Amino acid sequence: MSAKESIAPPMAAAKMPASPNKTGAWRFERPILEDRLAPCSEACPLGENIPAIMSLNSRGAFKEAYGEIRKENPFPGICGKICFHPCERVCNRGRFDEPVSIQELEFLVTVLSRDGVSGIEERHGPSLQRVAVIGGDIAGLSCAYFLRLLGYTVTILEPGARLRVFDLPTKGSDLNTKYLESDVKSVLDIGIDLRIRTTPEAIYYHQLVKEFQAVYVSPGAVDSEAREFLKGPDVYSVYNAIEVERMIRDGNPLPLRGKVAVTGSAREALKTAMSVKAIGGEPVVLVPFFPDDLEHMAEDLEDAERKGVSLKFGSAPFALSERDGRISGLACFKAGKGRFLEAKRRGPESEQTGSFEQRAEAVIIASPEKTGVNLMPPILQETGLVVVFPDRFPRARSRKLGKEKDLSRAVVRHMSEGKQAALSLDLCLRKRPFEEIYSVAVGRLGALSFEAYKMNHPHRYQRPLGNVVRAADLNPAYFKKAPRIKPSSPENGLTRRQGVLSARRCFQCGRCNSCQRCYQYCPDLAISVEPETGRPEIDYDHCKGCGICFKECPRGAISLQRE
Repeated sequence: MSAKESIAPPMAAAKMPASPNKTGAWRFERPILEDRLAPCSEACPLGENIPAIMSLNSRGAFKEAYGEIRKENPFPGICGKICFHPCERVCNRGRFDEPVSIQELEFLVTVLSRDGVSGIEERHGPSLQRVAVIGGDIAGLSCAYFLRLLGYTVTILEPGARLRVFDLPTKGSDLNTKYLESDVKSVLDIGIDLRIRTTPEAIYYHQLVKEFQAVYVSPGAVDSEAREFLKGPDVYSVYNAIEVERMIRDGNPLPLRGKVAVTGSAREALKTAMSVKAIGGEPVVLVPFFPDDLEHMAEDLEDAERKGVSLKFGSAPFALSERDGRISGLACFKAGKGRFLEAKRRGPESEQTGSFEQRAEAVIIASPEKTGVNLMPPILQETGLVVVFPDRFPRARSRKLGKEKDLSRAVVRHMSEGKQAALSLDLCLRKRPFEEIYSVAVGRLGALSFEAYKMNHPHRYQRPLGNVVRAADLNPAYFKKAPRIKPSSPENGLTRRQGVLSARRCFQCGRCNSCQRCYQYCPDLAISVEPETGRPEIDYDHCKGCGICFKECPRGAISLQRE
């Protein structure tokens, strides 16, 4: 016996594999490999898949990253300059050292890859139905973009000599006209028809119904083109209080004679009614409250009645009414003594005691974005034309850009509303319930994923829309501290090399990048690596549920589920 053999300890040699011994029966917790939602994607108003974008940027694939951005965002150049970047505020890297420069990277991607998207992924087939978008503002263009990607033939009707999106204030802001024009061009280049200098007669609903199956009235058009849309050769006029006041002030008042129904915000309605009385009209203000509910306006009410304004308390308008195919006034709820909900809630809190029609030769809506009056003439119900106004969304509250104090927030919000309008119109045209839109909500903050909405998902693995990764879910031991990379000058932005290095700082929260840490640390050899994708696969027959893979995963892509 050799010296080497003499010191060897006795060992048992197994001649059969251990696989028949299914130790998975010992498990009481099951590790689940699943892509989870990164907090930056949840915070993004447009629901961009930021970890996927950062992964492409880290490899220098900027053109592919640009295409990934455009799946959710039609205006990466604009967002790269003026977005208020809520994604960076919730970036988990910010709890480790400093957040990733997401906005700067989006701008870099746009600069390097401004060629646009290659082709259109059509879901319904080419030009199945035609949709009109009234108003070429940010929301209108966003809606048109996503509708076109769904396969619709889209036409933007713009009354002005150019798209109103170019009225965005560039002076004194970071928004550059060059990138604004580039983004708008890339949207129109996917096959959207643009008609500028559209006459008011061209957007009468009785004209649009001949050519289109659906109409979207953008937020920027609510106060002007919406009124024209509601008109026709044989219908009475519906006006906006702001426009009425402006025309009276300019010495060019509208010919308001006879009964004029005024509704909306009580204070603004009273002011407009007194102006109408001064030019010879007979205003009737429909107030969805009673005098006891308006004690703070007692003097205004007395002044209006003294000047000859008729007040109808306890009357809550809910729709335009028609007679012989013409708009003839407002249909109203009438209730007994009791306080009403806000008009936008469309009805009284107390029990309704019936309804009535307030006949009028003209209707004036004060603060249309706050009222609950359905602006659609009843005749439209017979035409089958699907119409979407921005204030009809339960998840959005539209405001005109000029009324926003923060331009960046307003612009991004309108992009999001345009996307929601496109998905809403698609659901309506396919006769699907609106509630389906919530299935593509990105987290709980209101963003929607167009990529998830499409039937033919471009990725092998479904994009995660829930189960947000928090900083406590990460394993920071695998990351090194690195300072946030900032551009040498705000005008030029990051360089290509800086962009790659900056993207590599991203943790890619909740996204398995095949680092194989779980495979390396599994004590039971219950994790294998799929050869084609490099993704790990768990053998639950032999996984004892020790949770080591869950603890070691750097990005929180593994969770434990009690069995």
